[in-house]
Amino acid sequence: MNQIYLTGIELVQFRSFSKLKVELAAQPSVLIVHGSNGLGKSSLFDALEWTLTDNIDHFRPANGYDKVGKYLCRWRDEPGPTTAAMSFSDGTIIERRLASPQAVTSTLAGIEDVAKYLRADDWKPSIGALNRYLLLTHFLGQSTLSRLTHRSADERFEILKEAAQSAELEAIGIAMHGKGSNAAARAFTKRINELERDVNDHRSLLDQEGELWQGAQASGAIDDEAARALVQQIASALGRGEVVDGRNVPASDGIDTLDDDALQTSIDAAAAAARNRRLAITQSRLVLDEQGRNALDVAQKRAAVAEAERELTTAATLATQVTADAAAKRSEAAATLEALTAARNGHVQLAGLREVMARLAQLQQDRQQAATSLSEAEQSLRGAESEVERVERRRQVLARLEGETITIDGQVLSAREEFDRTVQWLTRSGGLDVLRETLASMERENSSIDQVVAAAEVMLSEARRVADVQGSLLAEMKTSVGALTAAVSTIAANLPADACDCPVCATPFESAEILHGRASLAAQRLAPLLVSQEEASRAAQNALNAAAEQLKAAQSVQTQIRGAREQTLAEQTQNDQLLARIAWPGPADFVGLNAYRLGLVSRLETLQARRERRARWIARLAPDDVGTVADDATRRRDDALRRRETLARSLTDLTAAEQSSATEAATRATSLLPAEPTPLGADRLASAIDAAAEALRRAQEASDAASNVAAELDARAAALQQAGASATAKRKELADQLAQVVSDSQRTRAQWRQLGWSEEGPTPLDLESADQRLAASESAIEEATTLLRRLREGREAWARQQSHRGAFERLRLVADLAPNSQRDQIRAVAQKNLLDKQRLLDATKQAKDIAGLASADIAKDVEDFNAEYILPLDALMKQINRAILCDPRVGIDLHVKRKKIEQSASSNGELPTAIGQIDPLLVHSEGQMAALAVSMLCAANLTYPWARWRALVLDDPLQHNDAIHAAAFADFVGNMVQQKDYQVLLSTHDLGQAEFLQRKFDARRIPCATLSLLGRGKEGVEWVYKNSRLSHEVTAAARPPAASA
Repeated sequence: MNQIYLTGIELVQFRSFSKLKVELAAQPSVLIVHGSNGLGKSSLFDALEWTLTDNIDHFRPANGYDKVGKYLCRWRDEPGPTTAAMSFSDGTIIERRLASPQAVTSTLAGIEDVAKYLRADDWKPSIGALNRYLLLTHFLGQSTLSRLTHRSADERFEILKEAAQSAELEAIGIAMHGKGSNAAARAFTKRINELERDVNDHRSLLDQEGELWQGAQASGAIDDEAARALVQQIASALGRGEVVDGRNVPASDGIDTLDDDALQTSIDAAAAAARNRRLAITQSRLVLDEQGRNALDVAQKRAAVAEAERELTTAATLATQVTADAAAKRSEAAATLEALTAARNGHVQLAGLREVMARLAQLQQDRQQAATSLSEAEQSLRGAESEVERVERRRQVLARLEGETITIDGQVLSAREEFDRTVQWLTRSGGLDVLRETLASMERENSSIDQVVAAAEVMLSEARRVADVQGSLLAEMKTSVGALTAAVSTIAANLPADACDCPVCATPFESAEILHGRASLAAQRLAPLLVSQEEASRAAQNALNAAAEQLKAAQSVQTQIRGAREQTLAEQTQNDQLLARIAWPGPADFVGLNAYRLGLVSRLETLQARRERRARWIARLAPDDVGTVADDATRRRDDALRRRETLARSLTDLTAAEQSSATEAATRATSLLPAEPTPLGADRLASAIDAAAEALRRAQEASDAASNVAAELDARAAALQQAGASATAKRKELADQLAQVVSDSQRTRAQWRQLGWSEEGPTPLDLESADQRLAASESAIEEATTLLRRLREGREAWARQQSHRGAFERLRLVADLAPNSQRDQIRAVAQKNLLDKQRLLDATKQAKDIAGLASADIAKDVEDFNAEYILPLDALMKQINRAILCDPRVGIDLHVKRKKIEQSASSNGELPTAIGQIDPLLVHSEGQMAALAVSMLCAANLTYPWARWRALVLDDPLQHNDAIHAAAFADFVGNMVQQKDYQVLLSTHDLGQAEFLQRKFDARRIPCATLSLLGRGKEGVEWVYKNSRLSHEVTAAARPPAASA
């Protein structure tokens, strides 16, 4: 395969790029495009897809997709052409161009057929849709719309069947018949429908001619002349059937038509007139009976109205008299009610005066009691305040003693800590003296330890060298002795029985026995040499072990001396730090610090004595909880203060209420009993209240009696008024009934006019005469109806004969026979034609069924072929999933079902069997689905190697993935580049991710270039391109080995 590589990308005024030119190495490599969102990473890869296919797949659902200039040309003040070009390693340049932002089509330069240029030599299938091939194997978009894992099952099938090349077989099946309403199926259906129409028309014509032939054989046919005579008879009968007595009917004179519908209309009109006249006569009889009943009702209603007038007059007279009596009684009751009200008011006021005087006495008693309680409260308050002052003085003394105690405690703590530090320093100082003596003794005993260690190391090195030499000699001697022994043994074993000459040195021996004996002893003489060397090697090894033990002992002593020095130095440092914390002004003298320690002991004893004295005073002044005692005293004082204030306010209120009640009592007494002296006595007030109660009782009795009489008269007047109202309603009802009866009589006159009579109406004799004339008219109309029926039957027989002649002529024309041909001959030919067309129809239906079955078989074979065709893709995709995701439970299973390739979450994972197949979008995360999309694209690229340009264009392949999966992805991409000679272009918006991938590729010496999109400027996106340091450095022959892709 003549493989090619992308060597250059050049964009001019394409989307966010004003100008971009990138040169790539013509070798397997990686290009990493990095930049923030919205700078143009996806636009760069869209440009590659557009250059090759004149299409950008993920833009398809957008409105205005066909107006490519509007969204591919960079927006600027002076619009111009937009170009995108791709250069390849064989010198070919593919360039696509848009003339302006208004352009809807592009022009291609460089080559004419991109698919033919890219197709590999060993890829035999034709490439019908290049964009589907590239979406299947090369381009992974950032948008999920363009990823196979996120497409619908229909779209996934359409894309994969391009590589399977099953479209032609599918087209053959569709051309034969297919499913649904395709052209082949419609053609079969149309031909079958045409044949069915011909068969049905022939059969219908034969059946129609046969039926009309049977009908034409019936008798009673009436021709036009006989029909006219019969019409005149019908007209005569209708003339006799005309309805008179003031009723108008259609004229029957001059009827001359063969139209049975017109004749039927005339007969129906005459019959309708007769029915109307019959109804008028019947209604006239009913109206005549109603007129008699109305006359009787008018007389009865007038008598009842007169009686109601008399009852109404009597009731009105009685009601007037009773109403006047009731008014007089109501006046009397009002006067007694006023007296009752005055008596009640007087009694109530006297009772109120009594309540005021009682309240005044109670207030005087309460005021005296409140004054006594106030005096007691003031005395309690003074005692409580004295107690609070005494407790407060005790609390102040205790607080001062406790403060002094806390100060002494602090001094004691400080002195004790100083004492502890001093004792610790003295202890450490004694330990330091011991350490110094031990170290001095060790140094005296091992004054030349360093030289001893150095000498021991030299001895060990020499002993190791000697042991190695002796060991090598021993190994070589064992090998030589073994070989010689084997050779001598072989020679001895193979010596001829009579041989006397040594086969090695040709030395002659006296006899064969001597030679055989010397050969047998030769191997034994080699063993002492080997034993001697083994002893020398063992002695060397023993010397090595002794030298090692000697070095180990010397190093142990050296380590002990160093440890002692470090320990002495550490102890001295800690003791110096401890001395710095002791308030000792003199030098680090053991005697002086010991005297300082004794002074600290004396100070601690003095402080302890002072603290004990204050503790005794505290215990004496506060045997109990002083705070609780103080709180109780303060609470008692506050309670006494609040009680005094409450009692003082209560006394003030009671005094004011007493004065108010005394004033009110004097005012009421003066108003109610002006003749009585003040203050009013209780006995005199009780006598006045009893007299007022007696007057109230008498006024109540008089008012009740007058009210009862007035109520009785009102009730009687109301009853009379009700009787008058009932009489009035009855009179009105009777008058309305009389008016209704009169109105019914007037309506009867109108009915006479409507029925064709005078307002006086007909007599019973008039009705009988009209009934007889109507019966004669109905008989004549029945006669005309019978004649019309006879006319219709005869004309129908005549029409059947005429119809048969027409049908027979059409059958003759179909049979294509002469006009004088016989009926049997014509029908035989027509039936033969019908059988021929029926056979053709059956054959066409059978052909349609056969084509349908064949089409179904082809569709099933194509589906089975597609299922088998994607098996390698499915298996390889699972391997790549495990390489990238590192988890065999995450994966996708592909299923071919009719014209769909459905996908489900891998059944090898943790998916329960009961759930069955389920869309992976409902199971896997966004990161896992993104990795699965990469796996499907890479597996398709490896499974269907249709292109000379072996490349992967991956737009943000690591979105939603973590560092572990990113590392696995980098390893996989590296294997694709190193082992499969791939060129990989990928993008990421994460700078750390881009640097990580670059380091991974650099570590494997994979050429890796970077394109950094920095930001938008006035002239479009600003960018920096760094070519790989390893470009042209790694070749196919010198590539380092790596794991399988």
